[in-house]
Amino acid sequence: MIKSIIVAAFCFTTLLGQAQIKKVVSSKMTNPEIMVTFKPGTVGEYFQKNRNIYNKLSEVDKKQLGTQANMRLVDWKSMPKQMVTNNLCEICPVCCDHQLLLKCVPKDQSSIANTNFEGKPCGIAISKTGRVAVSEFRGDATISVVKIWNTIAGFDGKKIPDQTLESIWSPEAICFTPDEKLVITESTGNEIGIIVFAPNANGKYQRKSFGNFRFINPQGFYNNPRGVCAIDNNTVLLTNDGQGTLEQVNIISGATSIIKISNLQSPKAVALNADIIAIAEFNGGKVSIYDRSFKLLKSVDVNGHPIDLAIGNDNIYVTTFTSDYSSSTIKVISLSNNQLTATTYKPSDGFSNNSNGENYSAPFGIAFPKGKCDMYVADGGKNRVLKF
Repeated sequence: MIKSIIVAAFCFTTLLGQAQIKKVVSSKMTNPEIMVTFKPGTVGEYFQKNRNIYNKLSEVDKKQLGTQANMRLVDWKSMPKQMVTNNLCEICPVCCDHQLLLKCVPKDQSSIANTNFEGKPCGIAISKTGRVAVSEFRGDATISVVKIWNTIAGFDGKKIPDQTLESIWSPEAICFTPDEKLVITESTGNEIGIIVFAPNANGKYQRKSFGNFRFINPQGFYNNPRGVCAIDNNTVLLTNDGQGTLEQVNIISGATSIIKISNLQSPKAVALNADIIAIAEFNGGKVSIYDRSFKLLKSVDVNGHPIDLAIGNDNIYVTTFTSDYSSSTIKVISLSNNQLTATTYKPSDGFSNNSNGENYSAPFGIAFPKGKCDMYVADGGKNRVLKF
């Protein structure tokens, strides 16, 4: 019996990498206990504490973990992984924390995912659990809506929304926090700032208030707030387009908005992963890439006007107008070398455009579901969301 326990412990150790094995024997030597120790914060420690998850993984994935046990968990979550376990995201959410999971790229053909829009679909966000939210822009300083589908399958099946959030002024960018709060930017009208909705016990989204205010604009100088992405459950990054700033905003109290980067050239969008922050500078014609300490690493010329962007599959995907606004496409920046690639995405019938550069009649928001190769693009001019 003792021998079988030791063998089992050594198998686990082998799969999760080298570690110290300590044998603790009771005074009567009748109940020996084998303990494998890993440094705090490592992959090995995580899966040792979560053996129920580890035991459900495929043997292929266990062997892969064997070479990565001593890595910091935060580093492991942000590296490219090719894991083969079925229903991996349901079994092991931490394994799906990064878009590089499948190491794949979207298809070069598109299909229409959903057309349930009266106005122009603008921002799109997909939560970790698969909720889909789309902001529907109906004109400057106009009451508009944000629509929510509880599942990607329902969205792809062109079903009507499970919930429609109403009385929203000019909603543009949207994002989900890790705990599924929905953050929306309002760019014009009676409310200019950020609004936040959180799901109640029944899964329905309800609007949060901030003291006597229904929206966040602490200093009162938000001017066309556009892009937004979540740092954590309590904090987002916001591109304040008219002020040329990137700001860090507390969405719990709504009391602070801290300028992190200034002198940006019409920042329209922001996205981040574990390593970088990417900002679309519309007037600058570039995507600026910063580290997570807000230090500029590189600016990449996209040969046009970037509108929105998202990070996925070791790339930055950028919806972009040509310089003369005659057409638009999705361009790709490789994060392996921070260079613009030759890869572009466009539907067979093209994106619609207005000659004056009205970007709601062009591709705007981009989103990637966790653990999937698909890319969703809000095509405002044709009242649809495309799936590549």
